[in-house]
Amino acid sequence: MVKLAETDDGQKYLAAYVVRGDEKRGDTAAADADVGTWGAVWDAAYKVQQEAGAAQGTGYTSTLTGQAIPDEAVSAWAEVTADRVMRFQPESVLDVGCGVELLGENLLRRDVERYRGCDLSATAVKTAKERLERMFGPSSRWDAACLSADQIHPGRLGTFDVVLLNSVVQYFPDRAYLARVLEQAVACCGSNGRVVVGDVPAASMKDLIAVTTFAFGEEEAAGEEDIERRARAIGAGELWLDPGDFYALAAEVDRACAVEADLRLGEGEEEMTRYRYDVILAS
Repeated sequence: MVKLAETDDGQKYLAAYVVRGDEKRGDTAAADADVGTWGAVWDAAYKVQQEAGAAQGTGYTSTLTGQAIPDEAVSAWAEVTADRVMRFQPESVLDVGCGVELLGENLLRRDVERYRGCDLSATAVKTAKERLERMFGPSSRWDAACLSADQIHPGRLGTFDVVLLNSVVQYFPDRAYLARVLEQAVACCGSNGRVVVGDVPAASMKDLIAVTTFAFGEEEAAGEEDIERRARAIGAGELWLDPGDFYALAAEVDRACAVEADLRLGEGEEEMTRYRYDVILAS
């Protein structure tokens, strides 16, 4: 369920509630339904951000403070993600879950020759195309399309030096869907290509995040039960994983010859730097 809510001082925000049913996880039809739900959530989030006049239009809210993450922090987050991608000196990048093209803009400014973004949200794709055309003009260097992550395929999109999934896997319905997407992502890599899975929230950090939220907020934790309750609420309905999960998943992916987990780059104090990590799969 998604609804537009409002604070006491009149600021609008999006409240989304995702409830898992009793169906068996890993069922393709159920996973597709969950993906469709997140598509509606992000469509609504981007529209609310646009109506509010947000400069970046990302829709990101801090788990620690409950407030919108400042634009300068989002810009820094995009910069360090682009730094990670450019370590592999790619000429071509496929950006899965591209959003409004903060990363696309960054990568094209660094002279990536061919950039293709795709996103489940039609609102994001429309905004992304407008953004890139405004900055770079109509060009064969870039394109964006409305596709879900499991619809990427080399027969449809071609192959790329780097396939990027940044800050997106937490919105996948389950591990089976993630494994399917990673299989397709590796297939979209050219020879010696890389799949960069960025900004992954660490499941094992939930207790620490819960403690930190009490430190930022006015409410105090009365004891361990309060912390455990808060930890269960953090990332509810999302797919949070630890690095070991990716090592196990990589073993199921054809052509994935190596996997590496690394801390996020950057020096920010936001959760996107402190409690998340990147994974690189080599094809």
